[in-house]
Amino acid sequence: MAARTGNSGILLAGGGFRTGSFQVGVLEAIYRANIDPIYYQGVSVGSLNAAKLVESGSIDELKEIWTRIESKGPKRLFSPRRSKKEKLSPYANKNLVKLIESLKLALIISSKKRFDIVTRNESLNQPEIFCNQSPTFASSPETLAKALLASISIPGFFDPVQIQNCWYSDGLYCMINPVLDLALDTIFVVTRNRTQSALGKSRSERAEYPFDHLSDCVMEAKISELRSRLTDSKIIVIQPEMEIPTLTFKSFKKGDISKYIQHGFEKTEKILSTP
Repeated sequence: MAARTGNSGILLAGGGFRTGSFQVGVLEAIYRANIDPIYYQGVSVGSLNAAKLVESGSIDELKEIWTRIESKGPKRLFSPRRSKKEKLSPYANKNLVKLIESLKLALIISSKKRFDIVTRNESLNQPEIFCNQSPTFASSPETLAKALLASISIPGFFDPVQIQNCWYSDGLYCMINPVLDLALDTIFVVTRNRTQSALGKSRSERAEYPFDHLSDCVMEAKISELRSRLTDSKIIVIQPEMEIPTLTFKSFKKGDISKYIQHGFEKTEKILSTP
């Protein structure tokens, strides 16, 4: 597919360090091809990547964030709680809060690019989107910060976030309804890697397998529906293929993130250069 600069949008799925680093490479290839998306949707780590690009438009600044994460190690985001006396989630969100506070929220709110943050309203047990162009954010950047924090608050790992009278957590999956009326000619969907068999995996990996497999099935269904309902739009799904056993959604070894960024870049560059 030849690179184009029409009305394009990007949906960024969740998946921790593994998916997040792959997305950086994908986004770099898209930006280097002079494609300037007008719409971003992010869930979990995808919302953080999208927020930085909507804020600055700089892929280099986004890569710098991930370079710092790689140099500081997994505890840069997944920081275990020091006290285990209280029955709280195992990881503190203080470093996530610092990362969000480093963003220029006012620029995200004033951006002409639409940015949808996918969360799950746990109080009402339903998905909910926070949009940067909502009048609510104009008077309350703090709500935008809370929405970002909620979107990456994976249930069972981080505490939910209170916004007004409800509690919110990770949105889990991308949503297609907001995309249907945007008249986008090209939609990039960046997903996580396909779940491998749980045979031979560690106890923690086996425990995570059902959720990972369900996530794959849901995203496949959503992509199928997107294609069936937007027949005039080009739907480009970009998914990792390379396996790095030490790179998981919550851990990595030195060099893993850089390799996966490069993998995302090379795969997307190949897709964009295909006639």
